Amino acid sequence: MKKEHGPTAIATVKLSKSELRLDDARIMAFIEEHGRKVLYIIVALIVLILVIFRMTASTKVNAETDYLNADVEYARLQSAVSEDDSSAFAAAVDKLEQIFSRRPELHAKYDGPIAQAFLEEGNAVQAQKFGEETLKRTRGDNLPLYADYAKTSLIMASAGYAQALDAATALKENMLKDAVYAQNAGQEKTFSDLLFAFNLLRIAMLQQQLGDTGGELRAWNELKQYAGLKKDLNPSPYIDPRAVSTLLTQFKMGKVSLLSYADEREKQLMRS
Repeated sequence: MKKEHGPTAIATVKLSKSELRLDDARIMAFIEEHGRKVLYIIVALIVLILVIFRMTASTKVNAETDYLNADVEYARLQSAVSEDDSSAFAAAVDKLEQIFSRRPELHAKYDGPIAQAFLEEGNAVQAQKFGEETLKRTRGDNLPLYADYAKTSLIMASAGYAQALDAATALKENMLKDAVYAQNAGQEKTFSDLLFAFNLLRIAMLQQQLGDTGGELRAWNELKQYAGLKKDLNPSPYIDPRAVSTLLTQFKMGKVSLLSYADEREKQLMRS
């Protein structure tokens, strides 16, 4: 029996002219009945979009203005510190705090430097206020050794030199323990060698403040040892001597390098 093969039939729907006219009539009837409502909805949506756009643009502009003003006021604060202008300093801090009330995210950028500025002004109370805010934020960063160094700065601001010396000495021991642990575990240290170097310098300066001749002499000697300047001594293989050496040669005490200052202090201490 012979099969007939033909093209596959495709069903199509064709609307007559009368049916098309009927659909057009329905559309027109809907527009006539609801057209005003549709128009109002469209207008309302346009107005809403414009309002949202203006509010977003305004918020962005205001934020950028505050960020710029914060930079300006901090520059004024620094200028006031260098010129020893207490009234300008207070005015800059007041304006910064007004900006922070609107932009709390700026605390992270400015609290630490403002605390340092207050330390330079000799205002330990305000330095502690801004410094502690910085410490609260860094606690969650798993940087306890840096936090301990910052805490010691606040203790020094209150002239607690003996307590600060104890804290700095403990910090040195904790950093050495951390370095040994990191080396054995094949991990990175949780502090930089430069932080270790600055803490050694702090110990020497605190000994000087306390008038401990023997303690200060040992501290300067230890600083040089860690810098690799005492060839017969190698205090720790876990601290890079280049970091300590950089501090000694690049850090200035007045117009002389820290190394020259340390040499002169050692001479004075040995004569006394």
